[in-house]
Amino acid sequence: ANCRHRGTIPFSDQPVKTHLPSIAQLIISIVGLATSLFSALAFLLIIKLAGSIQPLGGQSDQSIYVFVWLGFFLSLVAIPSLILSIRRLARLPITTGQPRSTLISASMAFLAILPLGYLTYAYPNLLSNPFLKVLISFITVAVPLWWFIELGQHQLPKSSQQRFWGLVNFQIFAGMPLVFLVEIVLFLTAMILGSVWLANKNEFAPILMTLQTQLMVDPANMSTAVIEQFGLLLQNPGILAAIFFSLSVVTPVVEEFFKPLALWFFIKRGWSEAEGFSAGLVCGAAFALIESVSAVASLSQEKWTALLIARVGTGLLHTLTTGLTGWALVSAWKNGNYKR
Repeated sequence: ANCRHRGTIPFSDQPVKTHLPSIAQLIISIVGLATSLFSALAFLLIIKLAGSIQPLGGQSDQSIYVFVWLGFFLSLVAIPSLILSIRRLARLPITTGQPRSTLISASMAFLAILPLGYLTYAYPNLLSNPFLKVLISFITVAVPLWWFIELGQHQLPKSSQQRFWGLVNFQIFAGMPLVFLVEIVLFLTAMILGSVWLANKNEFAPILMTLQTQLMVDPANMSTAVIEQFGLLLQNPGILAAIFFSLSVVTPVVEEFFKPLALWFFIKRGWSEAEGFSAGLVCGAAFALIESVSAVASLSQEKWTALLIARVGTGLLHTLTTGLTGWALVSAWKNGNYKR
């Protein structure tokens, strides 16, 4: 006999339609788990091979180990989504009720990391161990983001556990790589167009000639020459305006367009604006998690605390703006007004 439990989907012998979003979630989780572990193993292999040829310096060795542990911890993020999607596809009982608010728990965790932050500030040698550095970075970045999500979702409809982890995994393993790819393509395009434009400007001809001469005569010091000539280029107001426009307009627009990309898969699900806002918070926090942890963990112990504090504000900005974008997207889908 089939048992019915409140808030769960019971097992059934009747044939049911395969849940396609769960298949997509499963694929993304597997790919994310595999690529993260592969990246960690690849960096570990680099350490071993480089060490066998020529011993690495202590700082270089630790920096690579940071990426090893980053890949390992990133792979752990894929596991909940992987398990939940498998359970859904296997028609095992899963919770479908409204998740309880964990704002109090998140608030207590937020307060608990304050002594941890002070401890790392007072004893920076704690961060000399790559494992501890990445672990502490993950905790001190993730907990404030968790609190931002819970605070923003307070008394609003929340995503189920499967949807929550699905949004997180999609953002980390699909959305974020896509953002980086688009930004790289735009950067290379801008560099090519900028080079063509500079080549046609007579006032920049001496700079280009200097770089060409440096490349032929002393290519070993090419980087120094590029930096010097780039400083001369920055004296041009037009180039400064183009750089400012790229950093302050193009990059944020690209990020804000792709951060809520996962929400587009729910365009016909009849979400409310509150659900769009809630899901957007999760997408923005997931983006901020990887961006901030990567930045914080790669810094030296002396700069770690200052950047961590700055990244908390950045995390709030990413979370809130993507939440607002999620609200706007659902509102546009429901009302059919895409010009607002």
